[in-house]
Amino acid sequence: MKASAFGYLFKEGARSLWANRWMSLAAIGVLTACLLLVGASTMFSLNVRNMMNYVESQNEIVVFVKENATDEEIKKVETSLRAIENVNGDNIKLVTKAEALEKRKQDFGDDAYLLDEYNDENNPLLDSFVVTLKDISLLDESVRKMQTIDGIYSVSATKEVAAAMVSLSNVVTVAGAVIVIILIVVSAVIISNTIRLTIFNRRKEIHIMKCVGATDFFIKLPFVIEGILLGLISAAISYGVLWAVYEWMYSNLSDAYNSWFSAMVSSILPFSNFGGTMALGFLAAGFCVGIFGSGIFVRKYLRT
Repeated sequence: MKASAFGYLFKEGARSLWANRWMSLAAIGVLTACLLLVGASTMFSLNVRNMMNYVESQNEIVVFVKENATDEEIKKVETSLRAIENVNGDNIKLVTKAEALEKRKQDFGDDAYLLDEYNDENNPLLDSFVVTLKDISLLDESVRKMQTIDGIYSVSATKEVAAAMVSLSNVVTVAGAVIVIILIVVSAVIISNTIRLTIFNRRKEIHIMKCVGATDFFIKLPFVIEGILLGLISAAISYGVLWAVYEWMYSNLSDAYNSWFSAMVSSILPFSNFGGTMALGFLAAGFCVGIFGSGIFVRKYLRT
């Protein structure tokens, strides 16, 4: 096809978009609503999953060193802990028995005097390491490896909490994926019906073009171009709305004063983390809906 002919058909598709603006607005509205639902659900799932990862990272393991361990032995224990693949080496913290005793006194509050008899000479507590794991689902395996390290007295880990977090994380991941898939299917049905209705209202125009000798491709291309434009416009509107709303919510939540809530908010993903991928996804969705929606349904009215 010549460039001039393609340019003419492109102009016809754009002109048809305006000439049938009310149906075009309806199609854009439906497609935009569907993309908003899918996009919002996807962002929610991503953030919930990231929050779950944050909560998992707070599930600390305490590794107690044997009594009367020398500084060299404690250093060897730390080196062995860092060698465990699932241990987050950046978050290993040594808590000396003096620090542990001071912490106990703080926890006792007004009753701290009950611990006054203990000092560096008769401190009953042990030196320990506080560590976090990269993957909490490998807790049992990591604990077994820690217990084999020479110089370790015991390992304290809340396995029940870890198991609950892993289960909850899996549920969130699966539920999020299922919801997104359901929304995509529902959106596809609604969009296809809207495009079908749009083309049905213009069936006479299709038959007239067919009767004057226009080829199927020549007839179909303006509708496909119109569908692509509808899809891209809807994708741009949906992306812009989600971007604006998400950034507004993100900036407002970042001002939270409650320390625990602030920590949770800090695990919310900035829009830039997934904005580019979402933009490409929206553009691809709008483009595909335009091509397949218009191309498939216009074929029915090409049979004279």
